[in-house]
Amino acid sequence: EEKEKQENSSVNLRLASLSVSQGTLSPEFSSDHYTYDVTVDNSVESIEIDASAQENEIEIQGLGKKTLEVGTSTFEIITSSPQTQETSTYTISVHRKEKGQIIKNKEGKKFEVINDEIPALDGFEQTTISIDGKEVNALVSNTKNITLIYCFNEDQEKNFYIYNAEKERIESIYIPVTLFSKNYAVIDLEEELNTGFKEAEIEIDSQVLPGYEFESKDFRNYALLYLMDENGDTNFYQFERSENTLQKYSLAAPITIKRYESLLKRQSMDHKIMIGMLVVDILLVIGLIVL
Repeated sequence: EEKEKQENSSVNLRLASLSVSQGTLSPEFSSDHYTYDVTVDNSVESIEIDASAQENEIEIQGLGKKTLEVGTSTFEIITSSPQTQETSTYTISVHRKEKGQIIKNKEGKKFEVINDEIPALDGFEQTTISIDGKEVNALVSNTKNITLIYCFNEDQEKNFYIYNAEKERIESIYIPVTLFSKNYAVIDLEEELNTGFKEAEIEIDSQVLPGYEFESKDFRNYALLYLMDENGDTNFYQFERSENTLQKYSLAAPITIKRYESLLKRQSMDHKIMIGMLVVDILLVIGLIVL
């Protein structure tokens, strides 16, 4: 109807551009298409609508910041000609999703389940699970024996998380990564790391991942990552920066050449002191015997 109205109009009321600050117009903008849909997450409470007309003298109403209700909010962008009073209307229907279920982890932090179609992962199958009586989309791996759900964290960042159905809680983040042509996943530690380490962002194989560094500057070339391999086994992995290598780690601190030489020197000195003390003891024993 709007397209037909424009074709019969004496002025050009078409838009040159139309955009929203959140979400994506569906279908993609075209000046001869007058109705659009946009879907946004529940966390999005408002959007900005912007547009420009093909002709400079055309006025546009309905732009600016719009408050969103949960569900569908409809907004009209009206172009008009001050000379002829003719108008044309573009319509945007914004669908704000309902708030997902809230699940906690063992520390009590809250996560909001994203129950849309979730991204696919190699080695996992799409499935549905029941959480608090509601059906939730999930991924399952029989090889790793884990179930993943897709959630917002408290900073509204999207990630996969390992879900423990028995305890009804999130056990760990799950960040799939490929390092040196092998597939891993960064996960949370089951218990705190020993002293001598600090949390850090580790740049490895053109990626930046959460991990740990040694507090001692002697080990500045080394970093640790806690990873799950393709079989579901978890382990610390040591990354050596100078040679760009990754290998399993047993929580034994690596020794630098400088540190190794220092230990050898100390060991040699301790050995000499022990020999000296032994000689003194022998002389004392001989003296006692003579007396």
